[in-house]
Amino acid sequence: QLKIMIFKFLLFVITFLFIPGNVFLYKIKKDQLFTFFLSICLGLVLITLLSFLGGYLGVNWIVLVFVVSTWLLFIVKKFYLNIEWRKVNLPLLVLTIIILGTVFQNVTNVRTGLIYDFGMGFWGPLGRDGIWHQALSNQLMKNFPPESPGFSGQMLSNYHYFYNLLVAQTSKVTGIDTIDLIYRFYPVIFSVLLGIGTYIFANVLFKNKLASVLSLFFVYFGGSFGWVVEWIRNGKPWGGESTFWAN
Repeated sequence: QLKIMIFKFLLFVITFLFIPGNVFLYKIKKDQLFTFFLSICLGLVLITLLSFLGGYLGVNWIVLVFVVSTWLLFIVKKFYLNIEWRKVNLPLLVLTIIILGTVFQNVTNVRTGLIYDFGMGFWGPLGRDGIWHQALSNQLMKNFPPESPGFSGQMLSNYHYFYNLLVAQTSKVTGIDTIDLIYRFYPVIFSVLLGIGTYIFANVLFKNKLASVLSLFFVYFGGSFGWVVEWIRNGKPWGGESTFWAN
């Protein structure tokens, strides 16, 4: 079951995200790592915006037409010849940090939404925010605009649900449950993209390998100094993660 879900999700990433994004970037002559990163990021944006447009206009088939059109361009124009996977190289240290950082960021996510002896488990803030996003994504699979998950019959307005729209669209296409997409598949993809994007940006900004590696390390493992404030206030170094949040 898990292997089938992984296969379907990777197939979705390639067909609905990477290839459409790559077609739009065919004139940009950059290294393969940058092209790979930007293609997926652009694909995420395009599919989400088209899902919104299709839902708003009542033409949900627009996403499929777009994907098929980009696939035809990809094949007819032979854009695939520009893809050289062997040139997508990451230094071993960088690859190791990205893998460890991805595991570190998702160690609680992957356990959420699973069934335990006490029922379905939710860890940390996912017991609040996660349930909301899960319910909202399920609403978007049925209605657009969605009903408020907390107020039956009331349309949800003034809320940023583009991510939930992406999850809903992915679930429609792949058949993967929104629970698995929200807590396992998309968090892993976002963590990997965070690492690759940080490394690329740091390379351009600093033009120094050590600075790039340190930037990558701290984007995963760095945190707030809120614990210092908590220590001064209460004499306890545990907590304070939300001290500098701006609401």
